[in-house]
Amino acid sequence: MAVMISFFSACGHPARSDLYSLGIVQITENPLLDEARIALVSTLQDSGLVDGQNIKIIYRNAQGEIPNISLILQSFRTAHVDMIVTVGTPCLVAAAQTIHDIPIVFTVAFSPEQVGLVLSDSNVSGVYDPLDMEYFVGMIKSVLPNCRRLGLPFNPAEANSRYAADRLISECQKSGLKIETVAVASSNDVLLAAQALSQRHIDAFIVAADNTIALAMDALVKVSSAHKIPIFLTEPGEVRKGALAGVGVSYNNWGRESGALAATIINGHSPRKPRIRPATCKSIIINQKTAWQFNLALPPELLRQAEEIIQ
Repeated sequence: MAVMISFFSACGHPARSDLYSLGIVQITENPLLDEARIALVSTLQDSGLVDGQNIKIIYRNAQGEIPNISLILQSFRTAHVDMIVTVGTPCLVAAAQTIHDIPIVFTVAFSPEQVGLVLSDSNVSGVYDPLDMEYFVGMIKSVLPNCRRLGLPFNPAEANSRYAADRLISECQKSGLKIETVAVASSNDVLLAAQALSQRHIDAFIVAADNTIALAMDALVKVSSAHKIPIFLTEPGEVRKGALAGVGVSYNNWGRESGALAATIINGHSPRKPRIRPATCKSIIINQKTAWQFNLALPPELLRQAEEIIQ
């Protein structure tokens, strides 16, 4: 606790009153989340809003710990920030539940409605993942036509992970696929969860919008390689770590779309309706190297649609 108090006393100084201040809270260290946040800040710069010149950005990372989010949000309130930007669904949920008098713009998250939040205020704007599970499951079946059973490690403490798991299970039921699940509480549990799932005769691992699993992707890839069980993801960028295929929102475009919303609000305008809208750019990344290792032939149509093919 002493370390946490020291952290915020060192970092939570009040924002300069002559600059419009943004507090950005990100759920964890992750290259994809970083990509979206950097794109958001870049879009602000493209709109003439530059950190240190006419705006002040205070960036904090919760390091994957849900309780840290509330502490960071409180530090933003103490600093009298003019806007809060959240990166990750847990950050959005915490902000929407506790901050009602400061504009909130979210990115890399599901919508409040998707995760069961009822908003009583109009201070929340952002861009969410529409999570096209029909396409995702169809992609898996196109690569593994004889697939019958999927393995899903997930952290039920994350609202985004619960929502994605429910959507995946529902879509798989329609497609005649069975889902095996193992819950984890932290990234340290992922290796054992993957090993347990590998013993349940699964045809593929699934990672669906889960920050905890993303933190331990190397552990999941280790089990995947050892048992020749491919990994499919709803976050395409993670494919570069050794998964087989991913389809989902482009994180760069996601950040830019959210950044445009933030810029509109900072400039004193109301964003066009709806204030909460789906991300528009889909990305597909394929790991041909992993396919060769697993002796899998990828459908030509999928390869044609891919934004990136890792050789």
